[in-house]
Amino acid sequence: MIQKEFSSPNSLLKNVDLLPIFVFHGSSARRSYYYRVSKKVEDITYVRDLTLKYSGVLGCPGEFDQDIWIIMQSMIINKINEEGDCNALKFTVEEINKILEIKNAKEAHKKIKESITRLTDVNIEISLQRYDDKKGDKNFSVSNFNIFDMACFKDKYENKKYSESHVIYPSSWLINLFIHKDASIPNTAFYFSLRHVLTKRLYRYLLARFLKSKYFASSMKELANEIPLDKTYLESPNKLKGHLSELKEKHFLKDFSVYKESGHWYLKANYDEKFEEYYPPRTIGADLEKIDLIRDKYIALFEKSDLGPKAIRELLRYKSVSEILMYVEKVGRSKPSNPAGMLFAAVKNDWTLREIKKEKKEDMLEEKRKKNLKKMKEDKEKWAEQKREEDKMKKIYEGLSDKKKEGYKEKATKQIREENSELSEEVVKDFFLKEHFIRVKIHEMLKKDLCLTNGVNVSQ
Repeated sequence: MIQKEFSSPNSLLKNVDLLPIFVFHGSSARRSYYYRVSKKVEDITYVRDLTLKYSGVLGCPGEFDQDIWIIMQSMIINKINEEGDCNALKFTVEEINKILEIKNAKEAHKKIKESITRLTDVNIEISLQRYDDKKGDKNFSVSNFNIFDMACFKDKYENKKYSESHVIYPSSWLINLFIHKDASIPNTAFYFSLRHVLTKRLYRYLLARFLKSKYFASSMKELANEIPLDKTYLESPNKLKGHLSELKEKHFLKDFSVYKESGHWYLKANYDEKFEEYYPPRTIGADLEKIDLIRDKYIALFEKSDLGPKAIRELLRYKSVSEILMYVEKVGRSKPSNPAGMLFAAVKNDWTLREIKKEKKEDMLEEKRKKNLKKMKEDKEKWAEQKREEDKMKKIYEGLSDKKKEGYKEKATKQIREENSELSEEVVKDFFLKEHFIRVKIHEMLKKDLCLTNGVNVSQ
């Protein structure tokens, strides 16, 4: 086993997701990474050195580049599945951004192209050494690899129209891995459902480890070198529990334990055999086809609403494409005010058309209740404002001299008579010349006079 592991670089390259290509902490200006593994069996010492070199001016790959790698990897696999090979992969920034959903198109083009450039600049160097202490023999070999041999970007503006045609050329060793299905292949839907960048990295790493065995055990020191993790995780290994818990909650891990033994920290984890029941294997290409199909149907029925790729991928966790399309049709018939919310509820709870209509009715009642509450609140505020205004006018009126008060009272009485001149004096006197109506009219006159005098006290 040891001889096989240290006699060829293929044993390490078969688990490409074990390689610590991406930096999740510290400076993105890291120029190289070095890690040595050595073992001794009887008189023979085996040594394997891994060196990652980053030659580009854009620095080493980081958090965002891990997402790009997963997308490009899935697109390569999709082409291999369709055509049997992938010497060159054509792509557009637009189709990648359907997964990432970067809102600013200009920013998306810049970030995605720079990311692919960083991945192309990565050089993997593996040196293998074998020392026979008894015979004095020494064998030494060095191998160099790249993820992508080359990336070409072509943007074209013609007749005020923009078009793009970009190509990457994956390295031959990478293509062979995917053709012979020797590498771990992350589930894209599951990967993009994970909340934290380190959880994503742990998923990729453990998935590669689970290729050999559904049980994983490692010292934290070894794990820190291979992820890689910064020293705070070595000092406080329990910080990893939150990331591992998410992997367990989402059925990737059956169980795990982080424990201390003889002064050293260790991690044990078991793969959940039911994982693929929750997340059936899918590639980006297949995902995009399904997403476009559902999205087009949704927009056709609900012109003023849209459903993003992330939301559709979440729906695909519960139902097949044909079932979701059926639910979109059912929800469309009920014409709800919140189609996306009702679609999610219908898919998750297996609603029938009758239940969808019932939910719509409940939604309408709830909406009516909210409108009534809003009107009541507005009326209350309006009444409060009127009361404040009335109190203000009353205070001003009370501050007037008796002569002024009498003058306003006479004017108010006169105006009320004029406004109701078509009525008899007896009716006006019995119904309109009441104290309340006279007071309201006086307040209106005071308010008008205040406006004319720009706030100068009318009692002056």
